[in-house]
Amino acid sequence: MITWIDLLPSLDCGFTNWEDPRYVLENPLIRETNGAAIKRIFETKEVSLNYHPLTILSLAYDYRLGEITDARPYHRTNLLFNCLNVLLVFLVVFLEPCLRHVRRDLYLFSFDFHVYSPIVD
Repeated sequence: MITWIDLLPSLDCGFTNWEDPRYVLENPLIRETNGAAIKRIFETKEVSLNYHPLTILSLAYDYRLGEITDARPYHRTNLLFNCLNVLLVFLVVFLEPCLRHVRRDLYLFSFDFHVYSPIVD
């Protein structure tokens, strides 16, 4: 919930000039989501010097929702993934039996560090 509230203002932001040109604005891989396009996403060795087809596939899905005119779908997906990631960290840290011998304050530090990290993507 804190992550959702903390990142909610991002929905009102537009595209940035840092990664968005290469990943979204100028990326032909996200324009289509048919079978051939998805195959191309997984076959492409790098986008901006990285190989991460699931990210590109997610961006292609966002493109279908808002194309290039609206950054909101991209930010909404990012917000959803960040909240799910925080939930996953919570479940691993607090509910994993093999980790129970570690002190709870270390759990909380790890969890807080993950939730409030300035690098959330």
